[in-house]
Amino acid sequence: MASKDMHNNVKPDLVFAQETVNAGIVASSPTLDTQGFESIEFMINWVPVDTTTVDADTTLIRLTDSDDFSGPFDLVDATFELGEPLATGIPDDTLVYRIGYVGKKRYLRLEIKGPTGTNSYTVTCYAVKGVPRHAPTDAAV
Repeated sequence: MASKDMHNNVKPDLVFAQETVNAGIVASSPTLDTQGFESIEFMINWVPVDTTTVDADTTLIRLTDSDDFSGPFDLVDATFELGEPLATGIPDDTLVYRIGYVGKKRYLRLEIKGPTGTNSYTVTCYAVKGVPRHAPTDAAV
């Protein structure tokens, strides 16, 4: 039974809006500011552009963090990531991959490295900030 108010205690941010990630290219998100929130979760869905040529490509999701808005951004240590992001293989377009962050840095970026083969993917990603220091939040995207 859903009886607790989550709506006023999270703030979604659109990170990638149906972004096409081509072979060998790294797509980097805008810088996300986590100020005012104690948690963040990335929700990622990707779909092969041409399902007739899908092969066992290698894709990669990297989370980077920084104390400064302009960087430098460092690769997040695995101890500060929650979940099992897709690292290799063919993404399942029926799934939403989730990555949580529990590090101490204020600014985050998500990077998606395109496949090593000839495929391209369309990526949609939201960052959901939660546990606000002051609620209710502005829930608009």
